[in-house]
Amino acid sequence: MSTGVKMITNWYSTNIDLNHLSQRLRIAYALWIAESSPGNLPSLKQIQYSAHYEELSPYIAMIENQGDVKLPQFVILAAGSKVIELFGTELAAQKIDDVFTETGRSLVEDVFDDLRNERKPVHCRVSGSPIISKDIEVMVMPLRHNNAAKELALAVYDF
Repeated sequence: MSTGVKMITNWYSTNIDLNHLSQRLRIAYALWIAESSPGNLPSLKQIQYSAHYEELSPYIAMIENQGDVKLPQFVILAAGSKVIELFGTELAAQKIDDVFTETGRSLVEDVFDDLRNERKPVHCRVSGSPIISKDIEVMVMPLRHNNAAKELALAVYDF
């Protein structure tokens, strides 16, 4: 007998398998690879100047860690129209703590740990979230920040 309670399932990996990515996430990943160079993450400007940015932009969120590694404070700097529609609220300048559940916040922290340590994209899947009504996939890619003490990531959503 069902209790009506949804189970939240989060999955993420830094091992990106192109065969398991949607067209949108493949484009995002290829763009990040094309703009990266050995030892250097791409900047936001590099991504924005690419030919594919316009088609991806409605599905993008920019996330910054305004704290530090020991006491992170993740803030959504900007979000595209489809991401805002997905969450049902304006997201710009919102703290992750105010938008996501505890499970979602833990996932963000884990993803940023991997971005920091491995300096490569992370592919995530989320299902059963009480905040959004759809199952989603997200490609989260580290970007070079103008302030070396801060962390910046580009999240491309697919749903």
